[in-house]
Amino acid sequence: MKITGKLILVSLMSVLILVSIGVISLFALNTINDNANRTYTERVLPLLDLKEIIRLSEGTRVNIATGALFRDASPLIDVDADIEQINVHIERLLAARLTDEEETVLNQFQENWSTFLGIVEQNITLIENGQYQAAIRGIQESGASFNLVSEALLVLTQLSEEEMQATNVANNRSSDRARLVVLIAIVIASILLVVIGFLLGRNIGRPLKKIAIELESLANGNLTGDSISLNRTDEVGVLFMATDQLRYAFKHVITSIQQMTTQVSNQSELLTQSVDQVKDGSNQVAITMDELSNGADNQAEKATALSEMMELFVNEIKMANTSSEETAVTAEGVTRLTEQGVQSMKASVQEIEAVSETMDTAVQSVRRLDHDAKQITKLVDVVSDISEQTNLLALNAAIEAARAGEHGRGFAVVADEVRKLSEQVGQAITEITAVTNRIQDRSSETTTLLEAGYSKVNQGVNQVNQTGTIFNQINQSYAEMVTELDVICQELNKVVKESMTINEAIEDIASVAEQSAAGIEETTASTEETISTMSDISSSADYLKRLSDKLNQETEKFIVT
Repeated sequence: MKITGKLILVSLMSVLILVSIGVISLFALNTINDNANRTYTERVLPLLDLKEIIRLSEGTRVNIATGALFRDASPLIDVDADIEQINVHIERLLAARLTDEEETVLNQFQENWSTFLGIVEQNITLIENGQYQAAIRGIQESGASFNLVSEALLVLTQLSEEEMQATNVANNRSSDRARLVVLIAIVIASILLVVIGFLLGRNIGRPLKKIAIELESLANGNLTGDSISLNRTDEVGVLFMATDQLRYAFKHVITSIQQMTTQVSNQSELLTQSVDQVKDGSNQVAITMDELSNGADNQAEKATALSEMMELFVNEIKMANTSSEETAVTAEGVTRLTEQGVQSMKASVQEIEAVSETMDTAVQSVRRLDHDAKQITKLVDVVSDISEQTNLLALNAAIEAARAGEHGRGFAVVADEVRKLSEQVGQAITEITAVTNRIQDRSSETTTLLEAGYSKVNQGVNQVNQTGTIFNQINQSYAEMVTELDVICQELNKVVKESMTINEAIEDIASVAEQSAAGIEETTASTEETISTMSDISSSADYLKRLSDKLNQETEKFIVT
């Protein structure tokens, strides 16, 4: 039988033992449960019924006494319900499993209870009819009957409690027996499992110990052991066969490794020599290529520097050309502005001359106005004299009219009107005189200002004429400068084109030099990489030789023959 089958058999036996223990435990638990249920049904419930009968009977007697003493029939309502509940509990007691002694006491209780109920019904009737004194006497007479009922109930209660204690003792004994049975079953099962485990371990452990000794011998390098013979078809037998096969396989592998390490060591020495020769040649090539690379780098750097200098020179020339072109454009603009300034100056001269003529005309007009104002003043003086004469004539006429009396009244009125008119004329003359004086003052001031302005205008005309002459000179100078700038721009354009051609040639030289340097650097890098690779190969060959030597040393530890 295989180990798997043995383990399954042991597992089944263990399960069978555990199931047996479980069945025994369940049986014991069921017995304990049945005893507990029986105790509750046969002992606890009857005891509860007895206690409830005692409570209800005492309540019935109290309700009747309350109704009789307080002359109130309302407490009697609960009496009927209490009696019905007492009868229900009595029926339960009769249906319960009681001892003979309990049944005898229960019969006595029923007789006493019937007698007590008869008295209770009589007392209820008396209370309902209002015969309270008779009811009180009846209650007193029923005391002996109630005492008999109470004593019977107490005896039943005591008997029930004693029986319940006896039942409890019996249940405890049954529980102890069940626990003892379960404990014995567990001990027996444990002993069986230990024995089975010991036999199984012995059956498997001994062969495995032999295999462990054989594997330890293999680990120590001893491959000369004999084959193990074991007549078993289970996994242990398969393990023995695999151990023998492992010994033979190790022996074959170690022999092959020893042969190959010798060959690898020899080839590694040859490879190391070849690599050293290639590395020496590569080092010489690398030195030569490094010198070529340095020369190409110097040439490329110088060409690049020259190209940068030429590029800066070309940029400066371009900037100068651009500046000269901008200056030429600006000069042309200045020339146009100068021409416009000359035209504006001519127009300004004409305008100022026109203003000068206008100022001269204005001065003459103001002078004539001042002369006319003076003539008006003379006329005002004449009119003032006439007004004074008229006033004197009016005064004389008034005097003569006063002398003439009634006949000269009309003439007096005319004289008075003439006097008033003379006074008005005098006032008007005064105002005209004031206005004329102001006109003369202002015309004098205006004449003075116009003469000063006329002098300034003449000075401005002279200054503008001088400025026009200067503008003409500036215009001629700018025209000559624009011509020179055009020539400079043409020459600078030629220089820019030639410089760009030179710069392109230098850039081509620098590019070729950089390409040459890059190619040389790539070749140098390839050579260095080849040298590095050869060094790696040489190191690998040395490492391979060391490994083969070490492997050979390790395989020598195994005893093949």
